[in-house]
Amino acid sequence: MLFAHALEVDPGRGTEIIDFLLQDDSPLLRYAAVAIAAALNHDGDRASTWLTGAPEAGRVALAWGASELRDEELQRGLMETLARDGQEPVREATARVLRYRTALDGWQLDLALEMSSEGDRIWLLADLIQEMADGESGPSLDPEQKDAIEAAVLATADHPGDARSDEVAADLLENTEKLGFGLVWPWIWRRLDQIAAADVQRGLADALPEQVIALAGQTTDGSEVAEVVRRLEKTTLADWQLEKALIRLAVIGDDGTLADRLADWAAAADPSRRRIYRLLEAPMDWERLETYATAVLAVDPTREMMETLVAAREPGSYIGSRVPLYENLGNRFAEWSSSDDPNLVRLSEFARRRLDERIAEAKLEEEQMRESFGS
Repeated sequence: MLFAHALEVDPGRGTEIIDFLLQDDSPLLRYAAVAIAAALNHDGDRASTWLTGAPEAGRVALAWGASELRDEELQRGLMETLARDGQEPVREATARVLRYRTALDGWQLDLALEMSSEGDRIWLLADLIQEMADGESGPSLDPEQKDAIEAAVLATADHPGDARSDEVAADLLENTEKLGFGLVWPWIWRRLDQIAAADVQRGLADALPEQVIALAGQTTDGSEVAEVVRRLEKTTLADWQLEKALIRLAVIGDDGTLADRLADWAAAADPSRRRIYRLLEAPMDWERLETYATAVLAVDPTREMMETLVAAREPGSYIGSRVPLYENLGNRFAEWSSSDDPNLVRLSEFARRRLDERIAEAKLEEEQMRESFGS
């Protein structure tokens, strides 16, 4: 405020003070943004001199002061130059000025879209899209800007393994979906292509974030399941992480044909029980499990297949006692004891015996554990 006051009293002297601060790379530059704007509003020709001669801290101050310039042509030239500055702190300051000190419309939006594709700057686009999706004030987009947004959002699929980036990407997909972009499944295909082509397979959390899997379920029309299954059938034992992601998508997007594919796997000369097991252990409601179990047992009602079906639903992780988990699962299988399908009736009885054994084993283990702690 002191510098700005000096400029009001004596613009020439005030500008000389800023010149001195810039030449000296003074720590006071962090407080000089308003004064720099005032000086440039008085003498815009100084901008080129300060841009080329100012230290990093001075260019950061120029970025913050740019939002106060009255001459839009001067403001645009200054911000476009600073947005492409060789120093990251200068570019970061420019991005924050664009986000928080401008209306982000016209050339400012174009510049923000350009900057959002650089490094960790996707937050700039994410904030803007969030505002628009929430129905707050936002710019109207021309076709080129829509294309730029689409390209920036889809590009976030190219970095599997970055949980922070995936979180931002998931928010972007959710909000662009509200705005009618329809990028969820194109993003998924692009991410899966990245994972499949990787030398080292990554885990499910890296393949598809949980929020994106949920969005897939909300946006599918069933037409995607054929492509998901095609990719799934090409996976190998080494692709188990990718396989798990594809299975989640297959179950979520099932258009009614997945049961037939399960039956085909079960009917093969060398049944793919591992893949059937992996699919049946995926999260799904009990009615869907019944549909899948009916299809599989219709072509392979063997004991081995029944073992696969029951094992797929047994708890893989738990806290505390396993006994109530096995009891609850047994109650669900017991619902099929009165089914019109004899295979489901047989499976219900098989599950009861198997889960009774599991309950007895769990009780014995827990009793032994209590005794070991008490001794």
